[in-house]
Amino acid sequence: MRTRTRWPTRALALAVASVVGASCATFAPNVDGMYAAGPPAPRAHGTPALVLIGDIGVPRGDDTVRIADRVASELANAPGAPVVVLGDVFYIIGLVGACPSTPGASMFGCEDEAGAPEDQLEGVLGPYRRALAHNPVIAIGGNHDYYGGEKAVRNQCELIPKAGTGWHYFAKGCELGDANPVATIDLGDVVVFAVDSEPMIRDAAFRRRTIEALRAGIFRVRTQKPDAWRLVATHHPLETQGSHNGATKATGVLKDIYWLRKTALFPLFLPLELWLGAQDPYELRSRAYRPGLYALVEQQPIDAFVSGHALVPQHLRIDHPGVGTQIVSGAGANRSPVQRYGLDFLWLNRLARAVGLRDALPAPKHEMEFGLGGEIDAPDLSGYGFAVLTPEGGELVVDYVDPWREGPVYTARVGR
Repeated sequence: MRTRTRWPTRALALAVASVVGASCATFAPNVDGMYAAGPPAPRAHGTPALVLIGDIGVPRGDDTVRIADRVASELANAPGAPVVVLGDVFYIIGLVGACPSTPGASMFGCEDEAGAPEDQLEGVLGPYRRALAHNPVIAIGGNHDYYGGEKAVRNQCELIPKAGTGWHYFAKGCELGDANPVATIDLGDVVVFAVDSEPMIRDAAFRRRTIEALRAGIFRVRTQKPDAWRLVATHHPLETQGSHNGATKATGVLKDIYWLRKTALFPLFLPLELWLGAQDPYELRSRAYRPGLYALVEQQPIDAFVSGHALVPQHLRIDHPGVGTQIVSGAGANRSPVQRYGLDFLWLNRLARAVGLRDALPAPKHEMEFGLGGEIDAPDLSGYGFAVLTPEGGELVVDYVDPWREGPVYTARVGR
């Protein structure tokens, strides 16, 4: 196993930052290859229940084909097992059509001269449709899928379910809405509750309706199928240590000046925040999204929270009575570094736990057991990846797969 960290040039700065009580994400060491807290568990040998992959929305040509073919290979003995796309199905402003200069991808400023949405869909999802003859794709809305407005959402609602047999797109305004904000995907031994986290972050009323529907759904499954593995699938994770929590230089600076952005620089950043929404877990609106979910699962426990958004395959252990595992699988088309330490913004998480406000901020203790960072210089790792979930006896086995490497790059086993 190859474990990589970059301590020498920034360790002193990190120590100084810790002493003065600030996280200073820009000083924290990145892990640009693979980080593993310990040796991998034995890989799965049973029949997979599903594959998790997120943020696939940029067509990468032969690379996309290779990723889709590897997903199909992992599911070769599991006909019917779905591929769950954990949001950001289309970058960068949803399914609005392809720019002539960048076939298959939507970019800022291209909507007036864009090509057909069908062409963009083909560039992103065509390789999966061709590779997965016996496995449906079930996609969940992500923040980028909304940036094209009603036009993009309408195209996604209409075109994704038509792209393959048994395909679905679960997002507010599509197969989800105020009356039915949760989709229950019953796979027998595994039950997935799919919710749309972007409108949950933006709309408090929709967030409350979603949490209440989740409460009823989890309770029903716990009562009727107590042995089934229960997963909640969203785009935005509860916890992450990737670019959306300061792992790159740019996002580290934005994190370090967050309170300045909310005060003196507020007029400058307000238009961007209104358009993009709060996409990082330390931001105020995300801190409003997460406590309700933590409170819910404390009452109705689940086995894992599974999400995309962060462009790093990660396995995080959470010290919380309702959910002990966060699986992040958002490296379907983009990659970012991952950060091992320094993500506790201004040490507020530690302070919250010390004064009994763990759930109010929220601030449960969590540790990264595995991360596969992008922008890497390891020749045997691509940084792209997905997760294969297989129930085996009393464990749920999570194989993290890099399509450029034989076998799983890491295996974790989730217990009850």
